[in-house]
Amino acid sequence: MVQINPATEATLNEQALAGLRERLLSQVEALRAKAAALRGELATKEGEASNTFVAGVEGAMVAEESDELIALLQHEQHEWQAARAALARMSQGEYGLCEACGGPIGLARLEIVPEATLCVACQALEERRTYR
Repeated sequence: MVQINPATEATLNEQALAGLRERLLSQVEALRAKAAALRGELATKEGEASNTFVAGVEGAMVAEESDELIALLQHEQHEWQAARAALARMSQGEYGLCEACGGPIGLARLEIVPEATLCVACQALEERRTYR
């Protein structure tokens, strides 16, 4: 059973939470499948590089492709962890609350970014701090 925190009840009702939960569960499964495919592709690239003599431009291309696959895999794992964390917050009754200010994140933002941990105002502050 999904718990609703009283502070966000006005913006998140049971129906909205159920829809967001389903989206997050689908997202977790899709990310898991994509990560598995990327791992397989990476293993193939590493196998190609170790089983054959790869030199010059061809070797550089294999290394670059492997680096890209590793970056994609790291991104997918980060997204997977964020979705799983959102599901955990949902089951603990903490979903929809901003981790910075404690206020409601808002249904409109959660519908766009269901794994969001910050409200729009705190997210803007965080981005300004990060990109200075």
